[in-house]
Amino acid sequence: MLPESLFSSARIMYRRYSHAMGRKVSPFSLYEEEKVIFVHIPKNAGTFVNSIIYPSMSPEESTKINAHHSVQYLRRLNRKTFDELPKMAILRHPAERLRSAFDYLKFKSPFVPDRAFADKALAAYPDFETFCRTVEDDEFKELLNWLHFQPQVSFICTDRGEIRVDALTSLEHLETGLRCIGEQFGFDWSLVQRPSSKIEPNGSVQDIIDRYYASDLALWDAVDCAPQKCLFFPKHARAA
Repeated sequence: MLPESLFSSARIMYRRYSHAMGRKVSPFSLYEEEKVIFVHIPKNAGTFVNSIIYPSMSPEESTKINAHHSVQYLRRLNRKTFDELPKMAILRHPAERLRSAFDYLKFKSPFVPDRAFADKALAAYPDFETFCRTVEDDEFKELLNWLHFQPQVSFICTDRGEIRVDALTSLEHLETGLRCIGEQFGFDWSLVQRPSSKIEPNGSVQDIIDRYYASDLALWDAVDCAPQKCLFFPKHARAA
């Protein structure tokens, strides 16, 4: 097996080759066309937001191209364009996102790898409440390796905790925040309000958030407290 650093380098080289040969469409083809990078965090209404930011194609197609890529991956894939274009992402309250991730993997995902993962990792938990109440620490740490359970900060920060997007808003305030970011970036991202359910975390859910998603919650709180429900970052700002 290749060391992680060599594996990552090989993956980048393969992706670049696939894009050059037309086997896969590079996400940078979207970014360069619309002059903006949307970092698509799983379970944060990415398909809907893709439809707003990349309107030249269907939401299904733009989401297939602009999948769940971290800023670290994107910067290695095309550093020059990544550094030049404005970048933004959508956060979600980590308790809501955790419930959405569990329900999606357990009951809804149409993808074979997701179903295989859920059949193995989530088989013991008939519902979200049981999962939060009974999951063991070592089990949850393993779940964190799966895309949908990874902390949101892992998609928008470097290994040193530096935030690598220029703007953030939240799913809970999507209409206000996306309009604000659009105005700052020079786009009209006005949209019909997208309703979002909101849960009040009970003790077992809050315990998971405190242990594994504290940085996500701190960043979401900062967005939630911002007057226009969006935050803009100087270069190399740090997550809490």
